[in-house]
Amino acid sequence: MLCLALLPQRLLAADGPVLQVLLNDAPPYRIIDDSTRPPRYSGIYVDIARTAAARAGVRLDFMQVPYARAFAMMQNGEGDLMLGPNRTPEREAYLLYLDPALPAEPKVFVVRQNGPVIARRDDLRGLRIATLRGAHYTADFDGDAALVRVPVVDYETALRMLGGGRVETAIMPEMRARWLLREQPGLRLAGYRIPYVFAQYTLAGKVRAGFSSWIEQFCGTYKPAEDIAEFLYDQFGIEVRSPDAPENLSPDLTSEIREYWRRVQDRRRGSRDDFGMMANRLAEHDSETCLTVLEQRKLGVGKSPLGYTSWWFTLDSAAWRMQSDIDPAVWLEIKHSPVISIDFLLKYLTFGPNRDQVAHSERSLASMLSGVILESLPNDLLEIVNKIRQESEGVSERVVQRRIRDAVDREKSKIGPVHMAGLDGANQSINDMF
Repeated sequence: MLCLALLPQRLLAADGPVLQVLLNDAPPYRIIDDSTRPPRYSGIYVDIARTAAARAGVRLDFMQVPYARAFAMMQNGEGDLMLGPNRTPEREAYLLYLDPALPAEPKVFVVRQNGPVIARRDDLRGLRIATLRGAHYTADFDGDAALVRVPVVDYETALRMLGGGRVETAIMPEMRARWLLREQPGLRLAGYRIPYVFAQYTLAGKVRAGFSSWIEQFCGTYKPAEDIAEFLYDQFGIEVRSPDAPENLSPDLTSEIREYWRRVQDRRRGSRDDFGMMANRLAEHDSETCLTVLEQRKLGVGKSPLGYTSWWFTLDSAAWRMQSDIDPAVWLEIKHSPVISIDFLLKYLTFGPNRDQVAHSERSLASMLSGVILESLPNDLLEIVNKIRQESEGVSERVVQRRIRDAVDREKSKIGPVHMAGLDGANQSINDMF
């Protein structure tokens, strides 16, 4: 969230509007480099604030203060802007939250390598939990009087206390935790995290008592998977089918993909929760999805001169990082990423209420290969194809078609701002696009 004090007096400065920005060092969101004078400020939230201020003709004056003190200064009129605090009714009494909101992030628990197993919420009972002073996590966590919280001034202190045995675990945003754990080999992420759907539900201002009835709109408790499949088909026409076994892929490829997703899920959930059952289950799901797409591509070779027709629709950053993390020799068999760019879909397909803003008209129809109208493509993609044809003069038609196919596949897998925003930030990135 970006939020302003209700009456920012410094906007009335004689030399032009100036906002006093209060922040703490919290990479990768807010990064403060104290090695220079004055300090250098950067990070995701800082960059967003600077861009917004430049467009509004407002200057920013950054001040480093502890997180809890920043709220007191905002309430007393000593500061104008904070970057990142969650919205709560108490804070709205003296803060004006700006729309759109910065994306929220899942909260995770950090433990020592030989620390307690935290695989479910009940495992937190009796543990001392380091929390950031003044921070709000979810209404459910914040309101649980049975939990033992140890407030700290920053997350670095939380990890020092954790490493020294003064607390058993610490809660913090996932990206913040992963940043700090790079230099903390004795610590790891616990298996349990505040469930993403529940966290977003409570951060939207909903009460815990209504969560079960809200979930019931999508699925029951007896056959939830079948209920969700039925909901997707009824509401969106999406058919859920069981994948076929990857019979046309090499054993090396299948093994590498499965091992990659095991590593990903072990890092995320930890391999100690219920003997790694949850991590293994999630890894198997991701592996199965990826291998199914690759299998379908093998079966569909040559069916679409304009590229693959099977793609993986996901916002998981680990999916599009896969190319750089698996064996290069195995990647040669894959050739093109199985992940389709969300930006490509938004730009080139007709989507819901924004269908009138998507370039998709009769003018985009063209005879692309051998005089046959194969697909409806927008004008900017047609320009890429036409450029390839111009640059391929004198080359055989088979080679030209291959170049066109590969170029279209690269466009489909090109990662843009919506995909980079991930699950939390996708909505705002989509709005910005349109």
